[in-house]
Amino acid sequence: MSTRCLICIWWKGGWYLAQYASHSGYPDGQGLHIFKFLIVPGNIEKLKIGLEGCVYEVTSDEAEEMSEMYPSLCGTTGAYVLTIIAGRATSKSNMAIPLQLNLEFANDSAFCEWAYVIDLDDEVLEIYRGSQRKTEENHRFKDVGEPRYRVPRLFCSFTFADLAEMKTEEVYVKRINEIREQKKDEVDDW
Repeated sequence: MSTRCLICIWWKGGWYLAQYASHSGYPDGQGLHIFKFLIVPGNIEKLKIGLEGCVYEVTSDEAEEMSEMYPSLCGTTGAYVLTIIAGRATSKSNMAIPLQLNLEFANDSAFCEWAYVIDLDDEVLEIYRGSQRKTEENHRFKDVGEPRYRVPRLFCSFTFADLAEMKTEEVYVKRINEIREQKKDEVDDW
């Protein structure tokens, strides 16, 4: 599937990751990989350690030049970037991981079909689908792009504790499908 999405990490009141993923952006694709990562005991702490001192931001031009050498910059890496970052917590290598903050993709209402925000401050996974006008003052993406740009629409959210209680892929996918059914008549506010 070529459903595109954005995978983000919010921590310490700011963006640490905004990874464009070029495929399988649905909740049972990239979203499922995120779920499986977050429910593994210790992964969240490893992710924080990896983010703390083992990553650095690159420009769009640098990312384009370096993407073949660094999977962390490649659109096909998707949610696996979480494992790459968390892996730095136990790695003996002192090589930092380059990341690109691709937040402007959140404003691309035609192509950003899903967005995932791992909020390490509030311990919540937020899942966004479609788009909306910037109308809410406290919207996660309110400061991304120009005021006239659209932003992803919140689909649902789960605390990390909720995710851990789900335990299995089947329960997670079932819950997502229930929410999809409840929201099937929602349309973007053009």
